[in-house]
Amino acid sequence: MSEKVTCHEFADILAEHVLRQIKGNRDEHPNPEFRHFAQSVKADADAETIDNEILFLLGFCLSQICAFHIDNQSYFDKLILRFYYSLVSQRSSEPSIFGAIAISRYEGYLEPYALDQKRMVQRPKGMIPWKFMLSQFGKNLRSDFDFETDHSYFVPASIGLGEYIAGNMEFVKKVLDKLEFDKGTS
Repeated sequence: MSEKVTCHEFADILAEHVLRQIKGNRDEHPNPEFRHFAQSVKADADAETIDNEILFLLGFCLSQICAFHIDNQSYFDKLILRFYYSLVSQRSSEPSIFGAIAISRYEGYLEPYALDQKRMVQRPKGMIPWKFMLSQFGKNLRSDFDFETDHSYFVPASIGLGEYIAGNMEFVKKVLDKLEFDKGTS
């Protein structure tokens, strides 16, 4: 029998997974598509701002992947709290400010994610996947961002986000049988 992974451990694994993508070579997948898109939206954004916005986007997507696969609400709630706590504690010297921004970004992505999911079920002709999520990503960088008039690098970012989500669906599925749902708060 394989060793079980507690909720706390899984949250830390998820956080490290996202952080590795941000801390690692910025030219590796999936960062180039998001980085080019972010720079096209806000050319004067510094590397840390772009890294943080990518982190918030990828962190949100990873949490939604977990929500798709984990139907134990109590476990999921603990997992997401710990996941964001781990991201905040490893990413910022000012955890309360960074944490508030992370929560704000998480909440800000909920409606665009739901809209994109609805569109994917309907599959309208000429649909660009993840339009609403990436539009929100653009607005997080520049409040006046408008997809309709300013969509440089949008399509590559859309493809990159789709690949990120598909790849991480597999990552989460591989861990599911090792998760320990019945150990209370561990």
